[in-house]
Amino acid sequence: MKNEAIFEQAGQMMAPVRAMNEVAVEQAEKLVKLQASAFQNYSKLALDHWRNALKVNDAESMKDFVSAHRAYVETVTEKATKDANAVMELGNDYVAEVQKILKDSAAKAGVSKAA
Repeated sequence: MKNEAIFEQAGQMMAPVRAMNEVAVEQAEKLVKLQASAFQNYSKLALDHWRNALKVNDAESMKDFVSAHRAYVETVTEKATKDANAVMELGNDYVAEVQKILKDSAAKAGVSKAA
């Protein structure tokens, strides 16, 4: 009976750690998906742009390419900004979840803010 109580206490003490690890794995999965999607998007943009560069063969096609290049740079900049914001949001979500776990754990343990 004593061993069961010890294991139960240990499980209760490790619950917040387990919960934080679950949050970390979930956030890591989201980050990997975001990175994979970004890699695919940027690769497609770059290859398309490269293909367009190969089509340059006279002054008019060069003018078209330079015009398209501006749009390409704007698109990449917008996507990079959006992706950076998404990564920041993932980080903020992670911090909020961990803080909630710690707060709940402290409340269950009877720890107050003054302590």
